Amino acid sequence: MMRKRLTYAARVITARCQVLRVLLSQVDLPWCRLLRKDLIYMHTHYLDDVRHACKIHITQNCIESPEAWLEAMCHSGWNEAVSKVFFVESILDKAAVGPGTVLGHSCHVCNPVQVFATSRALESHQRSKHGVRNFMKSYIDGSGRCPSCKTQFKARVSLLNHVNDRRRPKCKEFILEQCQPLEPSTVSELDANDNERRRAARRAGRSHHIVTAPATSQDGRVVGRASM
Repeated sequence: MMRKRLTYAARVITARCQVLRVLLSQVDLPWCRLLRKDLIYMHTHYLDDVRHACKIHITQNCIESPEAWLEAMCHSGWNEAVSKVFFVESILDKAAVGPGTVLGHSCHVCNPVQVFATSRALESHQRSKHGVRNFMKSYIDGSGRCPSCKTQFKARVSLLNHVNDRRRPKCKEFILEQCQPLEPSTVSELDANDNERRRAARRAGRSHHIVTAPATSQDGRVVGRASM
């Protein structure tokens, strides 16, 4: 939402509207407070990005120097600076990310690699920055064997359902912490095979691929049941 507010505010000022000057003043309205808070955050964390993208030397925040920030927001590079904003915290995290937090979750799509404090933060980043909806696909090969609990599934799709089960997050957390992602070309080939199975199931009048044998645990026990 911060990025949306900042880009919308830039469109307002670029249209030569005087409204934004009012918004940056001490008007005590909720949206005004949010916008000022966003710009102060940009000043605190992304000032170098603003200077580089907008070709302007800013030293003070939007309260102390509103005209300088208005000039930056009118620049064509403003959206580029705003696009740099991302968070490693999540309002859904059980504990706040503090200064001593170990960053152990890497995004190998980024170059250079970005590192995050929680798997949820990594998932949020990959969804927003890279359009990845199910990033566990990058870790699951075609063997059908869970790298954590060693349960053997008969289809990759079943294994993906297993590691994405929010009720039992241990396998997912283990994979993200201990395993390396597959090569993108390998993931693409595996996804293509899964998609072909889905298309074949739809042609046969089913909504999804039917697995005809149950999964088995490492000690040979049957896990769950198969649709026959």
